[in-house]
Amino acid sequence: MAKNLTLHYAAGQGAYWMSYCAAIGYASVFLTGRGFAAGNIGLLMAGVNAAGALIQPAVAAAADRSATHTLNFYLRICQIISLAAAIGLCIGPHTLTAAALCYVPLCVGIMTQQPLMNALATYFMDRGQTVDYGKARGTGSICYAAISYVLGRVTAHFGSDAMPFAVLLILALLTALLSGYRLQPVGDGQKEAQSSESAMALLRRYPGFGLLLVGVGLLFINHYYLNTYLYQVVLAVGGDSASLGTVSAITAGVELPTMMVFSWLVQRKSSAFWLRISAVFFSLKGIICLLAGSVAGLCAGGALQCLGFALYIPAGVYYANEIMQPQDKVKGQALMTTSTVVGGLVGNLSGGWLLDALGVRAMLTAGVAASVLGTLAVYAATRQRAKP
Repeated sequence: MAKNLTLHYAAGQGAYWMSYCAAIGYASVFLTGRGFAAGNIGLLMAGVNAAGALIQPAVAAAADRSATHTLNFYLRICQIISLAAAIGLCIGPHTLTAAALCYVPLCVGIMTQQPLMNALATYFMDRGQTVDYGKARGTGSICYAAISYVLGRVTAHFGSDAMPFAVLLILALLTALLSGYRLQPVGDGQKEAQSSESAMALLRRYPGFGLLLVGVGLLFINHYYLNTYLYQVVLAVGGDSASLGTVSAITAGVELPTMMVFSWLVQRKSSAFWLRISAVFFSLKGIICLLAGSVAGLCAGGALQCLGFALYIPAGVYYANEIMQPQDKVKGQALMTTSTVVGGLVGNLSGGWLLDALGVRAMLTAGVAASVLGTLAVYAATRQRAKP
């Protein structure tokens, strides 16, 4: 009899996205508090994204072909690295160098878990277990919203140094939740050369997937502008760190309804259709935030996340799982995540430079241009695959 693992998996998603919010969503607040300028924050977070872009596919390929190590093994390694880095931030010296040396492995460890968490859901589904990914990921969004609101108040009252302690507690919870799974390795240990083939060979086997990755990367340039530098955007319209918590909470909270009903939506229209809709709303959100002159305007733009990012996350997981052969499924999830990480790398680097050189409005204008190009690429890529 198939087990329903949605509740357990949703708890893990909730803890994961709380850790992501505390470490990456509040990176600008914490690093600004430690004395980093916007350009330096961009360089540091770009380094995080570059490391993630290299490490995620390698870890995924190892998980795909391993006949001895489970997904949980790779998740646990990432968690140990992040926990050690969080402890370093809590007890280490308050210098720029110490902060950078601890912050990079903290964020890379957390980011590398994302495709593994997604692959965990498909692992269960492919083995006949019941996991409603949309509801589980929706739980992650509401937990992100809740911790974002709480951290906004906590940092406003106690200062940004409270953040690493929050990360440490959340990571400990995540590690405890995921340790309860009993999994089998997903690989058979054979045909290693085939399993470890280049990304280009994989992309040649799935026409249109490469263009989709380019489109997603472009969409996520502006997504990262409005995440890494949201604090600066909020300050530009007269807000503070408490306002940041409110905007972030609304932006994440509106994701819940969409993700909760995605399993119903995908029965009525294809995952490719919902990817196209999400791309359109990525661009619309960027336009509203560009035009916003107040915190309320940013909240209105953030509310469009319900049909942008909230649709993309489950639709992207379903789409990659549908088009990939079994031996490529983890790599497919990793490449989808890596495209967002590359978008983050470009977004963090260019966003920091644009902020220092030209200001918030110039950064947001560039973000809208990237989003529109990304929307066109996603539309073309998914329509190509949809042809009979």
